[in-house]
Amino acid sequence: MRFDVRLIFLMMLMFLMSMDVGAQHVAPLRAQPTAPIAERILTVERTVAIYAGAGRTHAQLNTLNAGTQVALLGRNNIGNWWYVQLDETIEGWALAGYFADDETIRLSEIPIMESYHADVSRVMGELTTQLHQIPILPTISDVMRDVFILGQSLGNNADVLSKVGDSNSAQSIYLTPISEGNYDLGAYDFLADTVDYFYDSFGIQPQSAKVGMNMFSLFEPIWSDPDFCEVDETPLLCEYRVNKPSVAVVMFGANDVKVLNRAEYETQMRLLIEQSLQNGVIPLLLTFGSDPDLNPNHAQLLRFNLITAQLADEYDVPLLNLWAALTDLPRNGVGEDLLHLTSTGAGMNLTGNESFYGLSLHHLLVLHALDIIRREVILADETVD
Repeated sequence: MRFDVRLIFLMMLMFLMSMDVGAQHVAPLRAQPTAPIAERILTVERTVAIYAGAGRTHAQLNTLNAGTQVALLGRNNIGNWWYVQLDETIEGWALAGYFADDETIRLSEIPIMESYHADVSRVMGELTTQLHQIPILPTISDVMRDVFILGQSLGNNADVLSKVGDSNSAQSIYLTPISEGNYDLGAYDFLADTVDYFYDSFGIQPQSAKVGMNMFSLFEPIWSDPDFCEVDETPLLCEYRVNKPSVAVVMFGANDVKVLNRAEYETQMRLLIEQSLQNGVIPLLLTFGSDPDLNPNHAQLLRFNLITAQLADEYDVPLLNLWAALTDLPRNGVGEDLLHLTSTGAGMNLTGNESFYGLSLHHLLVLHALDIIRREVILADETVD
């Protein structure tokens, strides 16, 4: 009986000791404070408007003066609109370029917050409303993977892109500075891999992009360079044969509204899409910007943009709605000649210029679209292999 008492006593003692040991381990964990998340503080560089959404069609909530400090809470999927907070009272969206450049910010580390680029309930005009209902960044269909695989079987280069369009696409300040090392991605660090992937092809002189070119001349052999192209070969097919790209970045409109009607534009765009697909090239179609106050062909250009969007949907090819993004910029990002996008000159600098200049925003969005295609089509194929 004595043995049983001792045994019970020892068991109780061990139980109490285990509770004490457990308390020593658990209590400090409960009492340990959570490490604070590093707050990113921004300084307003010039007077900036704060909106309810990531676009200027949304209601304006406030205006912040230069020198005001705010906390950066998030960004849109593109990264050019930032969600900020002032004194825990005002929260809203502002264009990134209005804040002093902070070289420590990497947008890959900033959470993406959902905000549609337009409040269509506040948009005036049927054509404008329809265009604002189209997302800015493209979605990629399964069809494009098949097109890419076809292109690889035809000998196309996975890491080569072609420029197709008028002088906006042909000018030396469009994408070419990247291949010369004359670029700065700023906070858009997540685009670096795509820049590296297509690096050399950004500087290729295109046969399918020339000053004065429209969608008729794209299919006229007289516009082909005899030093590179075969007899009776069109500029588009010459480009695809010589450079063998996997992707073609296509932007027309500024010249076309002067010489083509809607039926002609649609016919030529269909031809461009079909010849691209037949050659295993993914056509990345872009809508183009227009100044509604000065451009006498503004309404027609909007209709051309809608045709481009409708054909992109019909053929399941990617569409980059550049027009919608440009509406956030002064003069819709279009210069006084109503033809070329506004620019800072040589070089590609994304340290705020994308909030003010059409070509800078154009660069940002094209890199975004190429990044989507690279990840969802090109690298997907390499993963399968």
